[in-house]
Amino acid sequence: MPVEKLNVTEVLVLARSRWQIELLFKLWKESGRIDEWRSQNPQRIMCEVYGKLLAMVIQHWLLLVSCWADMWGEGRSMVKAAGTIRQYTLCIAAQLGKTRGLSEAIHTMQRCIRAGTGCRINKSKTKPPLYQLLLDPTLALGALA
Repeated sequence: MPVEKLNVTEVLVLARSRWQIELLFKLWKESGRIDEWRSQNPQRIMCEVYGKLLAMVIQHWLLLVSCWADMWGEGRSMVKAAGTIRQYTLCIAAQLGKTRGLSEAIHTMQRCIRAGTGCRINKSKTKPPLYQLLLDPTLALGALA
């Protein structure tokens, strides 16, 4: 990135955003338990790991279609939204193969994530979350003081 494109504050905010990738893997490990298995059989372990990774990819896709843009504009928590998705898992799974029913189940889940205050990240002046810093990098100056 050319020096004239970003100031020091903006560079610090962008460097902080790298942490979001680590948080995604943490989410996958904690909620998806991709690093745990119940068998000693290597083939069963691989099947379980692949199944959990597939579930995490589906969960992430549902995050993308439900609230990804809101995470950065309105401050939605990926962890809280993933918890809401897990609550709707059985409802969504029951509609597999039924196009209209599946679509309705996903839309219901999306409305819950978008409307629910439980998925929001609280704003803060002393320790602003990343979405606030991306919208206004000058907030990082106050957080450093």
